[in-house]
Amino acid sequence: MQVRCKLGFVAIFVVVASSAPSLAAAPADALAAAVRDVFDMPDEAVATLTALHTAHPEDDDVAWWLARLWIDDGRRADALALLDGRIGKKVPQSHFFWLRARALAPADARRARAEVERALDLASAVDPARAEMYALAARLAWAADDDAAAATHVRAAGGATPGFSVWSAPGAPLRVESAGHAYVVTASGLVVESANATCLSTPPATAPVERPGPAVLRADGGSCLGAGARADLAPGGDGWLYVAVDAPEGEGIFTLPACGEAPRALRRGAGLSSPAWVGGELLWVEGGAARCEAGALWGGAPVLRLEAGPPGILAIVWAAGEPRLRVAASPDAPLSAVFAEDPPISRAAWCTSRPAAPAPGAPPPPPPRPR
Repeated sequence: MQVRCKLGFVAIFVVVASSAPSLAAAPADALAAAVRDVFDMPDEAVATLTALHTAHPEDDDVAWWLARLWIDDGRRADALALLDGRIGKKVPQSHFFWLRARALAPADARRARAEVERALDLASAVDPARAEMYALAARLAWAADDDAAAATHVRAAGGATPGFSVWSAPGAPLRVESAGHAYVVTASGLVVESANATCLSTPPATAPVERPGPAVLRADGGSCLGAGARADLAPGGDGWLYVAVDAPEGEGIFTLPACGEAPRALRRGAGLSSPAWVGGELLWVEGGAARCEAGALWGGAPVLRLEAGPPGILAIVWAAGEPRLRVAASPDAPLSAVFAEDPPISRAAWCTSRPAAPAPGAPPPPPPRPR
């Protein structure tokens, strides 16, 4: 009798255990409704997913969606803790690494890079989220001064991600302006949009700097030259070249040894612009063409601006109804396109150091709703 009682107890326990609901996974319809709320009513979705997670703490997919909302709300540490050790069921495993990368990016870019690289390794080739993974990977690589990796990710994304694109390699870094936007272009061809893109390190406080106006002031804002309009400041000879438009020294191209010293006229006259010093020879733009003492350069091609540097002479020419960038190794060499894409560019300058620009844009937008 005692034995039969024990067997009966075991039988009852098995029946009860087999009929008890599993707490590992949330009901599919409840999770689907919560995911719809993520897109339609995100505020309500936080409460809904929190309740689902409380009832089903082992459901990785519920945790992923809740962590995503927490990241959007700035609760990155909470999101990381929630994602720890999870791999997902319907949400791909790669998306867990990606979400961890997004949570880590502001505070630990090195770990974030490792997480997003892992996400890209695991993601399906047809995963619609790959483009956003590449965007985050490129942004993190650029912030870590890894230009080559950033360019690789942008190329893999199809040639453009938010704030980045890729052109053919210019051979040396550049700062360019196009359609009212400033960009830096690395030697490998990575194009980074940045309103404060620059090539040079901070100049000494006593160095002349071109300011809006146009005016030539010291780097610290102090007086460099007297009142008057001057522009197109460029290094040249033993000092700096500039164009005086409406100034006491008259119109023309002048050289300034240093702030506070007397300028010296190199060429007088109206309508002169873009002075450039190339191998001891003065070049400038006049009458829509680049010129030197011997006459017009490049067959009188329509040149709008000139810049010079060790890699060669940069010329902005008018071609196909747009300003385009060309380069020549010397005044006697022919002009050629810098970029195979030949985008419209209104101003360009060689960089003497790695172009400086912050990682562009905000973190990538939330991933698409899984299908």
